[in-house]
Amino acid sequence: MEIETNSSLPFLDVLIKKNQSQGFHHSVYRKPTHTNRYLHGNSHHPPSQINSVINTLLSRSIRLSDDASRSTELSSLKQALIQNSYRENHIDRSIHKLQYPAQSQPKESDPDHTKAFLPNIKGVTDKIDRILKPRGIKT
Repeated sequence: MEIETNSSLPFLDVLIKKNQSQGFHHSVYRKPTHTNRYLHGNSHHPPSQINSVINTLLSRSIRLSDDASRSTELSSLKQALIQNSYRENHIDRSIHKLQYPAQSQPKESDPDHTKAFLPNIKGVTDKIDRILKPRGIKT
């Protein structure tokens, strides 16, 4: 069971703080042993996995933080991602997309689309993907 300390109570991923006017503030909670280590931005993983690290952490920060703590949370998360070799412009673009989502139409599925499943080999898979895409083969 969690115990309130300094007018704050951690609950799952949320830190709930009681303010002077008997209201509450909430932000992302990290355990004291948290190290800010995530999947390295230059690691040999598919780009979708590297993008997912950024989007998942940013989405969590935006959803769990109230307006008062959101900018602090986003800036500390941005610094942690930069320390893990993620590109700053990529992080900024992801923040913008999550804060101001575009209204999009649902995509129709194409049953005639051919798919190819390839292993992720840096520098090779991207080139094969560019060759297959104009031919209607999705990777």
